Amino acid sequence: MQKQENKAEIDEKEQINKEIKEKEREVINKELEKQIYESNDEKDTMKIAQAMKNNTPTIKTREKEIFIQGYLEKSKLYKKNKQEITFRLKKHQEYFIKGKIIKIINHKSSESDDFILVLKLKSNNQIAFCHWEIDFETMTPSNYNPIRYFIRDSISQTLKEEIFKRDNYKCQLKLKGCTEIAEELDHIIPISKGGLSIKENLQASCSNCNKKKSSNILI
Repeated sequence: MQKQENKAEIDEKEQINKEIKEKEREVINKELEKQIYESNDEKDTMKIAQAMKNNTPTIKTREKEIFIQGYLEKSKLYKKNKQEITFRLKKHQEYFIKGKIIKIINHKSSESDDFILVLKLKSNNQIAFCHWEIDFETMTPSNYNPIRYFIRDSISQTLKEEIFKRDNYKCQLKLKGCTEIAEELDHIIPISKGGLSIKENLQASCSNCNKKKSSNILI
């Protein structure tokens, strides 16, 4: 019994350390992102991008390199056709990015296959993304609206409890009439719009807020 408790304590400490390191990486990456936006030199931009990549744990494989090359060609095609596109970010699936690719910064070297997309938004502001920030499987022309059928995956009681605990058993939607008590799980990106039943796309909600939100995306 004592061994089980000790193991639980060790696992908890490891999880806390993991979360601390992840937060530290996010702070560093935010500062590096700011430097990318402010940089006017392509070489400096690629150095900063490489620093961001080094700060993000990844496993490089030949298969991954092939995927990256495919993402680059896909981006070049949209840029050539001057198409407005939309996509999601890997770590922020709740947001849709929409704009036109006006520049692709590609570091051609045997040591790196990184590239950066510079987009022009409707507001005429420009924004840059490193390729590993983008969920390329969601990248499509902005006017593309395919008819799809989605299967609602069952959510285990263990995952449900994990989300409730993470959100302190409080409703995260906080709409009018909110009871603040976590009763259900809400998909941030609704299943009908391609959302998945994973913890990054789930949040605690009360019954009232969940019904009000329905299949909408709240930003």
